[in-house]
Amino acid sequence: MATNPIRLLVVDDDPGMRDGMALTLKRAGHVVEQARSAEDALRLVRPGAFDAVITDYRMTGMDGLQLTARLKAIDPGLPVVLVTALESHEHRARGLEVGADAYIGKSSFDQQSLLDTIQQFLG
Repeated sequence: MATNPIRLLVVDDDPGMRDGMALTLKRAGHVVEQARSAEDALRLVRPGAFDAVITDYRMTGMDGLQLTARLKAIDPGLPVVLVTALESHEHRARGLEVGADAYIGKSSFDQQSLLDTIQQFLG
């Protein structure tokens, strides 16, 4: 029996970071779309379109916190992972408060931590 690939949306206004995360996820066999802003992401997201969203916290325009809250309003069951350099307890608490399901600090970011986090939510 064939299983459907995991569909992910990567949102980051830094093209290098966005492309790097997308490449890691594609190499793991996932289907990945990219958005360069929260506004672009909201144009792509509809219930059932993605299995998870990985987004930066700090972005030009709407930030990752605002995006997370909007995504949860569209699809409350959609896992959202925040990846950010903002690693204080307060930033993490705020991210989780608006609905993020996971929070990965960029200082400890590596490809395997991203893959493990996705696997945790999507089996």
